[in-house]
Amino acid sequence: MRQSWTGPRLAGVFLLAASVAILIGVTAISGRGGYSTSGPRFVPLLVAIGLIALSALYLARTFIRPDVALAQRSAQEDAVTHWATPGLIMAVLLAYAFLLEPIGYPLATAAVFVALARLLGSRAIVSAGPMPGSTPTKVPSSTPIAANIRFSGVRTVAKPSSRSEMTARVVTSEDGRQPGR
Repeated sequence: MRQSWTGPRLAGVFLLAASVAILIGVTAISGRGGYSTSGPRFVPLLVAIGLIALSALYLARTFIRPDVALAQRSAQEDAVTHWATPGLIMAVLLAYAFLLEPIGYPLATAAVFVALARLLGSRAIVSAGPMPGSTPTKVPSSTPIAANIRFSGVRTVAKPSSRSEMTARVVTSEDGRQPGR
């Protein structure tokens, strides 16, 4: 199998460019505000510098002492990856961002859900219904407490009167026997 250094090097260049873009964005944050010793720019500046350093180290590693196993794995993944799928997913998410304002959150979210489900392999238009073996449950929707009681039942536990009683109590099962007996 051929070794490919292109993927890891492109990833390093992309990470370095993104880190520099973050650093440029940090410069737009106003400097000192108030009486703080470090302004609102301090932490984002540390993160940007750290990202630049790590990206530069990663990129240098692909040139100075390349990782052969990484290159082989990159070549294997490149051979089996269907690159249209991630590209179409990014296009659907980009369309989602533009559709939120004109058609609203519920419709845009429903459309992106259907589009991504179809893109990732689902061909079912409607759900097949409840899972086999499950029983439909009627839950009063008036309060969350009613739903909690319906699904978990009401379980009351007597509060211990003292700390020593609390530590001396033996855990028992519902029928009063000790577990494991």
